[in-house]
Amino acid sequence: MIYCTNCSHSNIDEEKTCGKCSLSLANCPRDKLTKLIVLNDRYKLISPLKAGGMAGIYVAKDLRLNCLCAVKELFLHLFGDDDKRYSLERFKTEAELLAKLRHPNLPCVTDYFFEKHKYYLVMDYIAGEDFLAILKKDGKPGLKENMIIHLGIIICEVLEYLHSQQPPIIYRDLKPSNIMIRHRDNHIMLVDFGVAKALETKCNQTSIGTQGYSPREQYKGKPETRSDIYSLGATMHHLLTGITPTPFRFKSVREINPDISEKLERVIFKSLQSNPEDRYKTATEMKNDLIVVRGEEKGASIFLERLKSELEISESIRKGEGLYKYKIKVFIVEDDSKLRLAFQKVIEHTRDMELSGLAGTGEEAIEKVKILLEKPDIILMDISMPGMNGIETTREIKKVSPPSKVIILTALSPDRKLVLDAFYAGASGYLIKGVKLTELVESIRKAHIGGSPIEPSVATFLLDQLANKPQQIKHKQSEIDEGIRFNLAEIDFIDLLTELCSKRVRGKIAVHSPVADGDIYLDNGNIIHCSYGENQGTEAFYEIINWTSGKAIFSPDILPCVETISSDTEKLLVKLITRRNQFKKLKKIVTSSEDIFKLELPQNSAIIKLLPEELYILAYLDGTYNINDIAKETNKSNFEISKAIYDLSVSGLVKKVN
Repeated sequence: MIYCTNCSHSNIDEEKTCGKCSLSLANCPRDKLTKLIVLNDRYKLISPLKAGGMAGIYVAKDLRLNCLCAVKELFLHLFGDDDKRYSLERFKTEAELLAKLRHPNLPCVTDYFFEKHKYYLVMDYIAGEDFLAILKKDGKPGLKENMIIHLGIIICEVLEYLHSQQPPIIYRDLKPSNIMIRHRDNHIMLVDFGVAKALETKCNQTSIGTQGYSPREQYKGKPETRSDIYSLGATMHHLLTGITPTPFRFKSVREINPDISEKLERVIFKSLQSNPEDRYKTATEMKNDLIVVRGEEKGASIFLERLKSELEISESIRKGEGLYKYKIKVFIVEDDSKLRLAFQKVIEHTRDMELSGLAGTGEEAIEKVKILLEKPDIILMDISMPGMNGIETTREIKKVSPPSKVIILTALSPDRKLVLDAFYAGASGYLIKGVKLTELVESIRKAHIGGSPIEPSVATFLLDQLANKPQQIKHKQSEIDEGIRFNLAEIDFIDLLTELCSKRVRGKIAVHSPVADGDIYLDNGNIIHCSYGENQGTEAFYEIINWTSGKAIFSPDILPCVETISSDTEKLLVKLITRRNQFKKLKKIVTSSEDIFKLELPQNSAIIKLLPEELYILAYLDGTYNINDIAKETNKSNFEISKAIYDLSVSGLVKKVN
């Protein structure tokens, strides 16, 4: 089988393109293992990615979430018993630490587990090409300066984040093969996040990391944050010169590649100093010097320079890219000709998008959209233009093409009135110019599937407005207020859900309840995802009968990242309503999840018949466990616990003690 990296669909070996999304399968992982291996009853191994000194990495399929992931296996046979015990303890500690990290340029660690005397770390699978491969393909002898400056700035931002953690996290193995370009969006990712420091003693790649990229102090087992700065300098030196570094010996970059600027050479020279005190003190200092080398200025020039360097990267990996059955049609409205051209290049270099049209003024945009046979899916709208401004243009374009989603782009500082006026006019997103290329592309995708890409600095205005004046913004289909809040003590939640489904709405219901928080997502009236506490899917859905108190917020046009429910919505609701009716009957006995019950056997010796499903609960009816406690102990739902207690109560076998 071949597994699509875009949609995770399984395709037979003979297929050239994905049967679901039409992506080219040329670079997609395929089954290479001679036998079926499923780890932790969840992760099916597909093929090895690589093997390092202390761990092997596999691409796998998460059978529960139906998505690809990377599974890292720790080689325990390399250690003695004492080292093994120490390594496993450190593995667990660091896995839990890494699982908390969230950064756009790091894959997320999603799980870890122990099975058959081996430890495994599960993280996002990054489908793409590493910089060592890009260097071998495009190095003449090295890669372009703009590209490597951009890489350096991005990795410095990652190091800033890692080094700011408490305690600081040191990556320890920075090198070209651990930095990738993600195929789907040309995003730079620092991958192969492991636990190198914890896993060393008897192999070539110990805490040293990788020879040539590691500083002297790391060889002594004393890495620090500035060790990563040295490794980044060595990585940039390699990518600019095409010469693999040898330990502590680096020739002048410009001696090998005269096209490199003196300013960049000075940055690399400072990062490679043998004494940590002579290097950059922080990744922030190095990043700031790289920004100076790049010659960034405030305003639109920042964005244009960033686009230039990122587009050069995308050119290096664009060969052999796949085709999509449907491409997002994007129309650009921008009065600055240079920015307009830059945005045009972004769309042309993004494989799941196509340019629908260009306009330099609001009036021109309206006339062009009017005559388009196929209306644009997304309109990037400058807010400050001569004549009709972006807000007025948005209002008029929404009359001409209601389905089109408008993303406002502005160089102005966030202004409450502008933000609110833009959304009242019909905008779906609001971004500040200067946003990274990858963030802009992701914003277009988010808006296309019904999301609202909003600059964090302006989100406060909207949240405040929705909290205080929800009645001003109406949902287009159901006429239910956008962001409307409900008190679950005053309404029947299941009746609310049934009404939303009947009106075929799309959106998210977020619930905050004393029993458990959760979400329900609807798409065209169909229930496609549900979470209740830690549970997801159909199992979670039937637990929502417990949402009888708390708050609910309905937000339209928001879809989940993963769909966990595929069952027929009508059947789900019928079963849920049946449960609710049962639940109302149970509430006569069990009034709260805090209720405590005690077993009370009759004094006579009559034989008592108990149902098998009621036997498990007897051990917990000692007057100390409440409903929630029993549910946690038995891994049963509150509904199941309540039903068992109700049946026992009717038989005169239990009594409430609180």
